[in-house]
Amino acid sequence: MDKRLIDATILHDHISAVFDTLENHGQMPDKELILMCIDNAPTVDTEKHAHWIEDGDFQICSNCGEEHEWGDYRAPYCDTCGHKMDEEVSG
Repeated sequence: MDKRLIDATILHDHISAVFDTLENHGQMPDKELILMCIDNAPTVDTEKHAHWIEDGDFQICSNCGEEHEWGDYRAPYCDTCGHKMDEEVSG
């Protein structure tokens, strides 16, 4: 089985709700049900996202405020804070 990061808080809440529902109906969860809850737990996005703010000749990281002057080039990651520069900007 592949490794993946899951949200333990959501998993805890989901398993608690399953236990409560089954207990209210006089049943106990079995191993397969618990494993299904774990398998269906949402994964966590471990990448931090930001975007470049255009300011004249400078590009500024929306997360850390670091300024860069690259002409037409836009790095896919901020070399200061490491955020991935793919954040959607509305407006």
